[in-house]
Amino acid sequence: MIVNKKIVLFILMSITAGLTYFLTPHIVMADMHHIELEKMVPNHFDDWKKEETAAALVQAPDVEALLSKLYSNLLMRTYINSKGERMMLSIAYGPDQRDNGGRQVHRPEVCYPAQGFNIVANQAAIFSSQYGEIPVRHLIAKQNNRVEPITYWLTVGLIAVNNTSSFKFSQLSYGVKGYIPDGMLIRVSSIDANTEEAYKKQAAFLNKLAAALPEKNRKNFGFN
Repeated sequence: MIVNKKIVLFILMSITAGLTYFLTPHIVMADMHHIELEKMVPNHFDDWKKEETAAALVQAPDVEALLSKLYSNLLMRTYINSKGERMMLSIAYGPDQRDNGGRQVHRPEVCYPAQGFNIVANQAAIFSSQYGEIPVRHLIAKQNNRVEPITYWLTVGLIAVNNTSSFKFSQLSYGVKGYIPDGMLIRVSSIDANTEEAYKKQAAFLNKLAAALPEKNRKNFGFN
């Protein structure tokens, strides 16, 4: 009888170990995607070119130092066009978007107040690109006389999201399939008191950027 109990216990432990293995994500998407933002995002596209000496800071130095520790890849650029208009682009890539110790993306609602800005508007929106619709968030950050409209979205694996519930659902969807998803935060902003016009210009900028991305990498940014 004692032997039988030991056998049953051994079988139960084996089953538990097997279930734990199969239910624990172990396919690392970061190893599949090989993200190198500096190579993937062009310095020049359409009428836009990277401004070597940016007139407007994308991030405060202390915040940039913190973000560099959080992400394996961080791209921050200011682009300028022939009209003298500027767009600030920030893309942060993290290889592990799980809750348990992963390097999850930090949203502008957190980063901007850390630089002394007030977030005075925050709403969900849809960015209609030539590669499908992207759920985004539109923010307005203010600091003294500076008004900075912001468009951003997150990715979990290859899925674009703009809120916490969608983020969590996407995490779970990948997890039950055995994947450890990577992810990005894609943000574009400009200094413009005409916020509605700014959002339109940002959408146009993002469409041109999407078209300039290598086709094999475009899906990593949430485009279909």
